Amino acid sequence: MVDKPKNLSDVRRMALKRAKYRCEWAECKQSEYLKLTLLQTIGYQGYDSIARYDLDNCAMFCETHDSIYNGKNIAGRKMAFGKLVKAYLDQKRK
Repeated sequence: MVDKPKNLSDVRRMALKRAKYRCEWAECKQSEYLKLTLLQTIGYQGYDSIARYDLDNCAMFCETHDSIYNGKNIAGRKMAFGKLVKAYLDQKRK
């Protein structure tokens, strides 16, 4: 049985291990400046939400891909999302 994370430090540690200490964005191998990115928003600060500690609701992205995912950076967004969708579809077809 896999331990459930109890706090954000546990979530980050477990997500880093799952990601093999690399960005989880398709075709990205960056291993520096990794950020824990919540995939589904949980409201302001999310203090009452269990989704905040759900390992399946997060990804480890490098600073660039975290910024693209969260809409802070639009440069290269279309190409980056295209690679992500292609990788998803390739995996789904297997």
